[in-house]
Amino acid sequence: MEKDMSKVFLVDGNAYIHRAYHALPLLTTSYGLPINAVFGFIRMIFKILKNFKPEYFCICLDSEQPTFRHKIYKEYKATRKELEEDIKIQFPLVKEFIVESGIPYLIVDGYEADDIISCLVKKFVEDHEIVIISGDKDILQLVNEKVLVYNEHKDIWYNEEEVRNKYGVSPSVLTDYFALIGDKIDNIPGLDGVGPKTAVELLTKFGSIDGIYSNLDKLKDDLKKKFLEHKEEVYKSKELVSLTIEMPEIENVTLKNIKIMQLNINKIKEFLLK
Repeated sequence: MEKDMSKVFLVDGNAYIHRAYHALPLLTTSYGLPINAVFGFIRMIFKILKNFKPEYFCICLDSEQPTFRHKIYKEYKATRKELEEDIKIQFPLVKEFIVESGIPYLIVDGYEADDIISCLVKKFVEDHEIVIISGDKDILQLVNEKVLVYNEHKDIWYNEEEVRNKYGVSPSVLTDYFALIGDKIDNIPGLDGVGPKTAVELLTKFGSIDGIYSNLDKLKDDLKKKFLEHKEEVYKSKELVSLTIEMPEIENVTLKNIKIMQLNINKIKEFLLK
């Protein structure tokens, strides 16, 4: 049986809600409801649908529940500021638009949008090329010869070479790289004193975090000491930055579920007029 190589398009919805909110000035309806994130998000979705005319398309959204990462590290994202009320109020509006329009979408309790994307990639990548639309750096760990990431805002297509050019390591090693350098935005500790340059040098020489720990005697004494004293934090950081690939809720998702059908134009018009 011939494989269907139609591309599957997966959108990190939350990343684009946030980007739209920060990129546009505050817009409100006549009765004062903030809608700049909604406006920007809808424009972006329509632009993608117009430019790529995808057959298979899914918007993935973060769960409102705490994620599995909060369970393994309660300080995960603890340093982030509380979301402003003007954007919080727009998330339900974006979801309402998606539902009313008939565009396929997925939300799974306890998981973030990029975890859902990761599971869908694993599910469909054998028979399909995949385009992920996201500006989130963590999603770049999924890039391979059949998976591209498109940063619509910067108009950059990330293939394996582009990821190596940006970070100095291949996509398959990005989780080790991010685990070593940490992430202040998500409050992921990393290894103190190891920056991007040292991380690239170590991973180029030893291949992975496991490879580093198998060759500790080849490190300078102060660096060796750091790795020994903070082994648990290093591996916990890797767990936090690694996207999940197993999710029971995704098992029954088929291509039919994410096939773009005729959009509900009347419902979209009603939503936009409202």
